[in-house]
Amino acid sequence: MKAEKSISAYLGFTQEELAMLLLVQRSQLSMYELGLRPLPSGASQRLAEIIAATGKLNPSGLLELHAEKQSLQHKELLGKMLKDNEYQQYAMSLKIAVLEQKIQTNLKSLHVIQQLIGKEVFGDAFRSGLLSALESKRINALQKHSTLKLAEYQMKLKALQLEEKLLRGAMEK
Repeated sequence: MKAEKSISAYLGFTQEELAMLLLVQRSQLSMYELGLRPLPSGASQRLAEIIAATGKLNPSGLLELHAEKQSLQHKELLGKMLKDNEYQQYAMSLKIAVLEQKIQTNLKSLHVIQQLIGKEVFGDAFRSGLLSALESKRINALQKHSTLKLAEYQMKLKALQLEEKLLRGAMEK
């Protein structure tokens, strides 16, 4: 017999698995499937019970059960992905808020420093050098915490929001 038409293949088992169920050696089962030897009577009885059990199976019911299980696993995965997405959105929102605060703080202090430099409130060189150093520090901080970085974070947040919509849409299907 060809493998696709063998009893073990029909039942959905390998020869090794079916042989274990029948309590025979794999070679004995192979010889039986090839039509060269009969099975021992106990193994024949067990095989008859196994074949009878297949008549009670509804293959389409099994497929439906498998599809339902796959669907549940898919929904669980989507749920996990949605939770992860929500966490990432929250984290990105926090990053944006912190970055906006840093930019605002640096802009305010830079404005004050530039006003003080422009008015020459401090006459001595030390304080005027200190103001220049502070101005330079704020400019560097603004470059580090630039609006480009803010725009990047905002784009990432938008992408996460779109991903959330897709995930919710997929969960509704």
